[in-house]
Amino acid sequence: MFLEEKESIQKYLQQVSQDLDADMFVFYSRIDYRNAHSLIEKIRNISDKKTNIALIVETGGGDANAAFKIASFLKRKYQKIILLVFGGCKSAGTLLAIAADEIVMSDFGELGPLDIQVWKEGDIKYESSLDIKQSLAVIREQAEEMFKHCLFSIINLSMSNGDFITLKTAEEIAQSIAIGLLTPVSGQINSLRLGELDRLTKVAEEYGKRLNSAREELVKQLISDYPSHDFVIGYEEVRQIFQEQSFGQNSTVVRQPKEAEEYLERFLDKYLRQTFVGTLKELVETNFEDEGNRNSNSSIQQNT
Repeated sequence: MFLEEKESIQKYLQQVSQDLDADMFVFYSRIDYRNAHSLIEKIRNISDKKTNIALIVETGGGDANAAFKIASFLKRKYQKIILLVFGGCKSAGTLLAIAADEIVMSDFGELGPLDIQVWKEGDIKYESSLDIKQSLAVIREQAEEMFKHCLFSIINLSMSNGDFITLKTAEEIAQSIAIGLLTPVSGQINSLRLGELDRLTKVAEEYGKRLNSAREELVKQLISDYPSHDFVIGYEEVRQIFQEQSFGQNSTVVRQPKEAEEYLERFLDKYLRQTFVGTLKELVETNFEDEGNRNSNSSIQQNT
């Protein structure tokens, strides 16, 4: 069973590589400079490069600078970038999708908004620029509603008491009440932090335009049209915004995996459990070498 599975995955790997005329790589990690440099170095070490690259990506996102470095390098070195998405490809991972000529997306695949994440101050997790933007949007909506409610309440109270109050005075009182109620909430948002996240979002937008200058509207849509970092952009929507809304050379081919590609997906789902950046061939060989060692040790223990 062990040898049969190994032979099967090697056969399908070779078949997909030949069909796509592509070097097969896996990027299963957060996108940062260390992993970007690792991928670039491994590609540079290939002695006999194929015409295209097929990059299987699963990532929660990361550094837009590192993603841009990866994407621009791949565009220089290969004629065609084929992105295989079998799981989450979020945030900075979406920047790689913008650079791709073809996106192969399974039923488990998903992209996310082009949302920048940075390390949250005083915490042990990353912070999303969309989270702060949504917080500000809510505060603005609440401020408007609260101002209107206070204004009408003041005017109605004045009229019911038979008092006369000018509209200007009523507006000033309503504004003062609304500000007083919302200041504790808005005060929790660090203006410097907001400026930093806004700057990083603009950086990501510029990177997207540089990677695919003809898709400026797509880049803007991926930045502004979604409410949260975790928002799932599934196959149908990816096909619509990447392929159907564009024409000619500007269009990205979006399709579902073929049988051999689905076999690779099942292999990765079964065996890929930790960070990995490298060739799919390397992953297969390493996995079955480890599996063989475990089987060998198990046999020795049973015989003792």
